[in-house]
Amino acid sequence: MSMSRIHPDDSIGKVNKTPIWRCNYVSESTTFEAEALTLPVSERALLAQHLLASLDETDEQENKQLWLDEAQRRYNAYKNGTVSARDAFEAIAEMRGQL
Repeated sequence: MSMSRIHPDDSIGKVNKTPIWRCNYVSESTTFEAEALTLPVSERALLAQHLLASLDETDEQENKQLWLDEAQRRYNAYKNGTVSARDAFEAIAEMRGQL
């Protein structure tokens, strides 16, 4: 389930193969990931289910704060020039053209 993405620090169009969810974590998560990937599919699925369910345990206020923090981080990255922006209508039109 490795999703590619455009890394904000890379040149435009250069794809970074690092999974999105690993970009800001320390090496301990890399070790955990390597160990988890050695599990049989059924156990990985169960682990994924438990991890996803744990995200639902955040209360509404904590969830709101997490999204506010993420929005602020993204806005700061945009203002600092570490990520680029595109017109939403152009991006949607391009994606529809690829379908």
